[in-house]
Amino acid sequence: MRTRWWLSALVVLGVLALCGSWLLRGGGARSPPQDTAQVARPADAGLPARALVAPRTLRPDAAGLRIRGTVVDVRGEPVAGAHVSASWPEPGQTLSELPCPEEPLKALHDGRVPPEARGMKLPGCMGMASGLVLERVTAREGEAPVHAQATTADDGTFVLEGLPEGPLALWVLAEHGAVLHPGLPAGTEGVKLVLEEGRVVEGLVLGDGAPLAGATVTVLHGPHTRFFDATTGADGRFRVGPLPHGAFYVVVAREGWLPELEFDDAKLEVTLHRPHPLTGRVLSGGAPVPGVEVHVTPGESIPSNRDRTATSDAEGRFRFVLPLSGQHTLSASRDGRYALARVELGAAPSPEVLLELGSALHVEGRVSDSARRPVAGARVSLSSSSTDVTTLETVTGKDGRYRLGPVEPGGWRFYLKADRYVDTRQPLERKLSAGMGPVDFTLARASSVTGRVTDPEGRPLPGLELSLVRPKPEDSLGFHAPLEQAWTDEEGRFILDASAPGKYRLKVFDQRFLGVDLPVRAPARDVHVRMRAGASVKGTVVDAHGLPVDQFRVFPDARGPEDGAGSHREAHTDEQGRFHLQGVKPGDYVLRASREMGGVKREASREVKLGDGVHPEVELRLAAERTLSGTVVDGEGRPLEGAYLRAWPPERGRVRIRERRLDGRPTPPSGSIPTGPDGRFTLRYLTEAAYDVGVWKHGYTLVPERSKGAPLVDGDRFGTGPDTGPLHIVLERRPHVVGRVVGPDGAPLPSFIANNVPVEDANGAFAVPMQEDGPFILTLWADGLERLERQVEAYSRGKDLDLGVLRMTADAGQD
Repeated sequence: MRTRWWLSALVVLGVLALCGSWLLRGGGARSPPQDTAQVARPADAGLPARALVAPRTLRPDAAGLRIRGTVVDVRGEPVAGAHVSASWPEPGQTLSELPCPEEPLKALHDGRVPPEARGMKLPGCMGMASGLVLERVTAREGEAPVHAQATTADDGTFVLEGLPEGPLALWVLAEHGAVLHPGLPAGTEGVKLVLEEGRVVEGLVLGDGAPLAGATVTVLHGPHTRFFDATTGADGRFRVGPLPHGAFYVVVAREGWLPELEFDDAKLEVTLHRPHPLTGRVLSGGAPVPGVEVHVTPGESIPSNRDRTATSDAEGRFRFVLPLSGQHTLSASRDGRYALARVELGAAPSPEVLLELGSALHVEGRVSDSARRPVAGARVSLSSSSTDVTTLETVTGKDGRYRLGPVEPGGWRFYLKADRYVDTRQPLERKLSAGMGPVDFTLARASSVTGRVTDPEGRPLPGLELSLVRPKPEDSLGFHAPLEQAWTDEEGRFILDASAPGKYRLKVFDQRFLGVDLPVRAPARDVHVRMRAGASVKGTVVDAHGLPVDQFRVFPDARGPEDGAGSHREAHTDEQGRFHLQGVKPGDYVLRASREMGGVKREASREVKLGDGVHPEVELRLAAERTLSGTVVDGEGRPLEGAYLRAWPPERGRVRIRERRLDGRPTPPSGSIPTGPDGRFTLRYLTEAAYDVGVWKHGYTLVPERSKGAPLVDGDRFGTGPDTGPLHIVLERRPHVVGRVVGPDGAPLPSFIANNVPVEDANGAFAVPMQEDGPFILTLWADGLERLERQVEAYSRGKDLDLGVLRMTADAGQD
């Protein structure tokens, strides 16, 4: 069985706070903030962006409730002129309340929607449902209704009136910052909203390889689905902000071009494509065939059922509007007869494509067991050996036979899977050719463990994950990784297929129940697993002002001589700060809530006693928080952008803030915050008496003797307390090893690897920071060339070491 790595990725994407706002500039004159669209002027025009004032239509509400509060900055000073609005998603209407389309979810998991993905809403699969998102956003549909809006007075106060009952999301948008606080109940008085520095969504829109002016850009917030618009300037650039911190989706559209949906990143570049119409006909013996699904994909790969689809009409005709020029591949099938065609799309209209059923190669065969009995319901997947991307799959019939197409001559990989049989862990290689006979397979019978899972009252439990684990030898600790995983069906039944008979452990884990770890001997039938509820606790997590906080992880920390059984249970607060923790082993615990934010770990805790059948409700309140600010500069005293800081209590011990690697590239430390263009930073949410503060920037070194504001601890971090003032941190750029790389012909290499870091430079130039702890080896590597190594002396302050031009030679081992 496949594991659920993909679901974690979806959930991570889905729960990110995708926020939207506006940018205020008005010809140099200050004007009231507006929750509106923005136009980005060309970057070189020297003019500020102009705000397009488009008053938002408020939803009429009769409850007459209000929210009264104050907006302050991180220093506690009131913020005047901030725009405050209240919204909340509407069931069945707002994008965030729509369910994920089933097809994208099926595409990830063997053609079915796994139980844990059922009920997932659109923010959890936004990138996989781009067609639906584009359709709604470009039609200006699916935005959460705005119930009230106001502008803060000189003392930072505001009143939102005429609100409906229930929770609301408050958006604060100001010239120099923004904040989003979801889950506030209507009728709340005395709310204090702290304005954060905010961020800006900006990027470049291209069309036909050139900047595209006049494109409409919609910044889309996911969980609450607010739209914030901009229009690209003559240089194709747009800028929207300040926005509340988080991640965003961006929809770009322009008349005459196909719209695009992109996930925002630091260097957002969106390319729009002109529509390329492609028409054709499906024929059989020269006669039109209606109702045939035609699939198309860019490039030479054979399309799968998950690619773009059109259906032939009564005359056998079909039509696509494609976003890309270049080569495309089309396929069609009907009653075991297949067609395949390739077409080149360009500026000129493409000629009609003819798909003649029966003209393309296919593969067929039989799946049987060792006794030559047919295996019905076996899933057969097929991928080309050249791409290793699964493109075709089917299920065997009652006679064990399958048929797949269209295929092309050459090497192919087959994957087989069937309940009660041993799956093919490795692909089965076969060479396909015209005139070939059947391609048959034999599956070995598994030593299956079957049964059902029920709740304490005997009711079936669908959607629970089970694992079959083989114990390690007696002289070792723990268990091997799961050999097989499965999910219970609607009747609570499961099948776990072991490759060999013997002793195993059957493990069941679900956040609602106590975990199960049972010894079983495979094969086994009718194993009944009865789950136990254990203890549970409900509650809310609020900040020091009593406002609910979302996305906090809540977990029990065992106080007694327990084995930490409770620590494997966790829940997360929703937008109203609520959590429900279940399946906890009875005992005494410290209930903790935590979340990494802004380079600081925010925490709240309280002692609880949990017992079977006991369901207490508790509140976890964060302590009053303070801030710590400062500036990071380079060795010349210039503000340093992109230096990363993180704070942690000293009792955690020595925590080194260091780079991570992502795709071989240096990546900022997890949980850290960056300095802005002015080198400034603010660490918020500090509650402990003392914090150690670390700083990192790739290729730079801390200069302790020139840094001020707090004592250094072990020479690499600052020891701070409640009275610590602004920090002044100096980072000096380390000397780099620099040079140029050329190939055997003397031409610059535009792409290569330098000390495990990908380098892309048209002139073959590279710069690698020297090591601080002694000599090191500079290693250069490129496809088809001999590895090149140079020893570099120990780091010392001074100039870069220029190695000049380095020539790489052809790999003698290559043909």
